[in-house]
Amino acid sequence: MADPERADGRDPNGETRGKLRYSDAQLLRIVDDECRRSVGFGEGDTGELARVRIRAQEYRQGRINDLPVMRGRSAAVDSTLSDAVDSLMPDVMEVFFGGDDVVTFQAEGAADEAQAREETQAVTHVVFQQNDAFRAFHDAVQDALLNRTGLFHWWWEEDEKPLGSAEAGSPEEAAAVAALAALGRPWTRAQTAAREDGSVAVSFSELRGRVCFKAVPSEDFTVAADAVSLRDAAYCALRDRPRVQDLIARGVAPRLARGLPHATSRNDAMASARDEAGENDRSGESGIDDLRIVEVRTHYLRIDADGDGDVEVWRIETDAEQTTLLQKERVSQIPFGALTPYLSAHRFYGESLADKLFEVMRIKTVLLRMLLDSGYFALNQRMEVSEDQASEFTIADLLNNAPNVPVRSKTGAAVRPISAGGLGFDVFSAMEFMATVAEQRSGVVRNAQGLNPDTLHETAAGAMQLISAAQKRVRMICRVFAETGVKDLFLGVHQMLREQFTPDHAPAQMKLGQAWRQVRPNAWPEREALSVHVGVGSSERDRNLGVQAQALALTEKVVGMQGGIEGPFVTAQNVYNRLRAFSRAVGEKSPELYWSDPAQAPAPPVEHPDNGAQLEAAKIAAKAQGDRARAAAEVQLARERLAAELALKREELSGKLALERARAAEALKLQREELMATLAIKGQAAAAGASRSADVAGAVEDLPG
Repeated sequence: MADPERADGRDPNGETRGKLRYSDAQLLRIVDDECRRSVGFGEGDTGELARVRIRAQEYRQGRINDLPVMRGRSAAVDSTLSDAVDSLMPDVMEVFFGGDDVVTFQAEGAADEAQAREETQAVTHVVFQQNDAFRAFHDAVQDALLNRTGLFHWWWEEDEKPLGSAEAGSPEEAAAVAALAALGRPWTRAQTAAREDGSVAVSFSELRGRVCFKAVPSEDFTVAADAVSLRDAAYCALRDRPRVQDLIARGVAPRLARGLPHATSRNDAMASARDEAGENDRSGESGIDDLRIVEVRTHYLRIDADGDGDVEVWRIETDAEQTTLLQKERVSQIPFGALTPYLSAHRFYGESLADKLFEVMRIKTVLLRMLLDSGYFALNQRMEVSEDQASEFTIADLLNNAPNVPVRSKTGAAVRPISAGGLGFDVFSAMEFMATVAEQRSGVVRNAQGLNPDTLHETAAGAMQLISAAQKRVRMICRVFAETGVKDLFLGVHQMLREQFTPDHAPAQMKLGQAWRQVRPNAWPEREALSVHVGVGSSERDRNLGVQAQALALTEKVVGMQGGIEGPFVTAQNVYNRLRAFSRAVGEKSPELYWSDPAQAPAPPVEHPDNGAQLEAAKIAAKAQGDRARAAAEVQLARERLAAELALKREELSGKLALERARAAEALKLQREELMATLAIKGQAAAAGASRSADVAGAVEDLPG
């Protein structure tokens, strides 16, 4: 980092760009003015933003201080805000940790696709594997839902890793050992130490660097009032409270670090609102020597400091009052990413989930207290006591409100209940109505978080419609997070890796795909194009799984149709991508364990014949391979011809059988008709014979005796 006593600035690579036109005192006045006019911690706890944040923290912890409690009445508090945050957090975290890559770098052409894929995997490895990503995302998302803004902050860290030591008999031998160790590993560092006996001890090490990130409290960040995006903000600053020894380790001169006063007690309203276990009561203790806690402010100012016409970003570190300059340097970016669940057009600060639920929570709290108070009054009804009819035991017995305890009096008319007005509406219906209002405002629907008993009485289509609508709201919040703070985080980490990594650093070991590889980010190109993929909810995942299964089946059909995976429609890389997407949809986080990327498969060895015998052998092998291919084609053609002939014979045989059946049926029909005709003729003849017999008999009877 640049020496604070210098008046010139250096870029991240150490190149001097010219003398600054502002002195240290002028820079301090500029950042002090910007800090006072900014929105964030610069406005103090009396500002609107600070009041909203304090109220959100108190409401989440069940403390509604702006709703007074009457003496002797219920002090119950509704938990709508806490329930909504706790219900939304799992879905949001699942988007970033339970699925495929949320953010991917876009290639600039066909030749750049492999490089863009490698950079995406490398940056994802840095963010999610080399850092405590879950805690950082959890804290930033929770801050965004409660305090309007969640913040990521990233920075560069370096350390020297020892690799071992060796002994040398002379300086010349030590130089040879060092050169031998650096052979093939130019980043290896060698340090020599001469001994009294003339020998030399050689120790080896390597410089390693990485990008770290974390979530910072939203109340410790401030930004210029005219800022909309941090990428082009004119000013922003971070308030930090490190120990003196940590400040010295960050590069601040020991004289300046030890001269800072210890941080005053953090007994402000926001710190008290966050307090869960009494931490705020002890954070202001000074400590001893370098363990003291001090307050510093890191300002990022976009300004033309050297008068060359180019507006650049300067990192200026000061004390809490902006009166002491600790460090200053020119940087290439503002290393912050901001999350806001509900964006406001043309403004940096949007709305939080708490903003939408403050009023609902107050109303439900009032209704809940009314419900409980009415129950208390029903069980402990007020009584009117007639003093002239009361005995010395009446008041004491009346105050002892226990079952089966009599109230003694002179006459039975000494005590009588005072009728009180009851609630003229159904409190439960009113609370349910306000719960519906909360769902409409926030998008956190009970049906989408689990099985609501009322869902059993609704139609399946209606229930799914409610769940789908809720998931759209949640998905929108996740997409806003991904398109703003998470995208800035990935772009910032990529840029910092590319700029801070040098040939003096040992290659970074990262898992890309199936194998660990050495990566040198300083060879990466500059990236600005990112794509975001967001999906949430179990039904959404089930639907995605069904779509992936159908796509996999279609891919299989196309492969069968084209006779293999060599195209023209589907290639081996296409099949691998489809299998990887299907595994992701199933829930596998490491599909490379089950499918091999053909792009990373070792190329088949290429033989280079150097004599006639090898060339002849290659020709014979090629001819044999061609013969086998032709034989296979001929066999396939013969099979197809045989299948066609069998099909034709089946059709001919089927036609003959049908014709024979028709002829047999026609002959049988003719036989039936001939038989029926014969029977009819015989019947007619029999009838005629019977008639003639009757006539003869009649004629005989008519003859004379």
